[in-house]
Amino acid sequence: VAVSPLVGNVKPGSSLRVTVSFTAPRKPEPPQVDLEGEGEAEAEAEAEGEGEGGGDGGDGGEGGHGDGDGGDGDGGEGDGGSGEECDSFKEDEDEGEIEEPWSLHSRVTIPMLCKPAGSKLQREMTQFLHIETTAVLAPLALLDGGVRQTINFESVPVGQEEKKVVLVRNLSALPVRLSSAPLDPTGPFSLVSATPTLQPYDTCELLVAFRPNRQLDSREDLELRGAGCTLRVTLEGRGVLPTLRLQQVAPPKAPAAVQSKGGKQQAEEPDADFDAKVAVVSLGGSQSSSLFDFGESLVGDDITRHLDLVNDSQFAVRFALSSLHCRHTNRGALPPFDVSPTEATIEAGAAQRLEMHFCPDHASSLYAELFEISLAGSAQASEAAQLLVLKGSCYDAAGFVLSPAQISAKERADGIWESAATGSTMFDETDGGEAEVIEVELVPDGPQGVGTAQIAVGHVKPVSLDVKTAPLEFSFEGLSDEAQRNGFSVDPIKGTVEPGTTKSVNVSFALRPEALASTEMGLVASFGVSQWAEAPMRLVLKGGNPLTTRPEMAVLLKGFIPCMSATELQEAKRAASAGKGKK
Repeated sequence: VAVSPLVGNVKPGSSLRVTVSFTAPRKPEPPQVDLEGEGEAEAEAEAEGEGEGGGDGGDGGEGGHGDGDGGDGDGGEGDGGSGEECDSFKEDEDEGEIEEPWSLHSRVTIPMLCKPAGSKLQREMTQFLHIETTAVLAPLALLDGGVRQTINFESVPVGQEEKKVVLVRNLSALPVRLSSAPLDPTGPFSLVSATPTLQPYDTCELLVAFRPNRQLDSREDLELRGAGCTLRVTLEGRGVLPTLRLQQVAPPKAPAAVQSKGGKQQAEEPDADFDAKVAVVSLGGSQSSSLFDFGESLVGDDITRHLDLVNDSQFAVRFALSSLHCRHTNRGALPPFDVSPTEATIEAGAAQRLEMHFCPDHASSLYAELFEISLAGSAQASEAAQLLVLKGSCYDAAGFVLSPAQISAKERADGIWESAATGSTMFDETDGGEAEVIEVELVPDGPQGVGTAQIAVGHVKPVSLDVKTAPLEFSFEGLSDEAQRNGFSVDPIKGTVEPGTTKSVNVSFALRPEALASTEMGLVASFGVSQWAEAPMRLVLKGGNPLTTRPEMAVLLKGFIPCMSATELQEAKRAASAGKGKK
């Protein structure tokens, strides 16, 4: 029994509300009734009551209400200001009957002491509040023996389902038909099991599921009814979004190079610096994706790489990996990219290693595929999904050449992934192929009037193919002296490319009006007509394994010459001659 408030002030003409609450005991003690020794126990109780009452009565006489000689028990009780009696499973004095063993009765008297403001306590103003309570033994009980229970699912990933058991016991000697009040159909809680009929003293288990569809705290009451009793189970849970991240795994170390020092063989320490971060590519808008590039490979080669999917959450997460869009596929039945496993559970703070394969069957530099890593079985957890782009290039020979157009196509492909999420075609899937002539257009720009472009020469290193590597050499031949005087240049003109690397060659065209003053192109430009100056040459590849099918490639450099007046050409020529004379 609880009373609130315990202290208060009552203004003239007003009232004060006092709240009395009663909480039934969960596990009342069984009744202890001794019928054989009833008379002796009653006599002892009356003797104690008279003795205590006499003492109280002496005090009561002081207040003018008790008997001065000790009085009787009633006077002492009233003058004492409070009386409390708790008869649980005892004999009723008035009717002489034994109370029910399935109920618990209690009677409490609480004194309310009152006094006017600013004066002393006046006992004649004391009032008494008599409270009687009855607790009946419920025919049904939950796990802890009570009729109230709280089940906390704690943190559950959004889209995943967690189940727990509600244990219900029948404490009566009769069958009880159990029923339940419906839960919110749009909420995250659900009663999975059907409510049965409980046989006498039988027990049943009911499954309750929690499947959050958003990140927030949820709470709902499940009511189970039977035999006039209501059991209330409070369900609590929190939906949370997991934190997943991708990190690279260091590739297998190649055998360290062996050096000779002082007549002893020493192994060179491999480079220990490795960046585990995965590159990120923009998908347009606010979307982004992790990007993993397999690099260059040979036709039929199988490249295997690994990524770790790390679970930084405080709970286990089950993920599913699916393909959203493939930009360039194999001509055969097998896909160029393969990732496993496609579904697994990652414990809290642990990581799942993803094994990725790239096995192309024909030459192309546009192999790419977009994958989504989402929560398994969850269509509402798109906020926690991770996107992964895998890309790679394939060639049929160890040596390959990328023209400026092909380099530009690869750069455009890396930035146009936004439509991949919707499955639409992103762009014309072509990388320019192997043209008969590599044309490079150079347009002078900037204060120096120079146009530049890059030609990439690469050397593919086989991974799984049993092929012995050989040095790859390149050289640009046939660039005439006249073309160099007109402003064309190549740097470097020749070189060697190591296996697994790519070397960029800069080609440029610098506009030189002094060199055009006395030429046919200068005459055409003086009439206000723009034109292209051309400089043909050859790119020769030597070595590499397997050998290239085109050891020589035609390259045509084209420099743009805008229209210029004859006066500008002559002034440029005189300025160049004056500069030579001073030198």
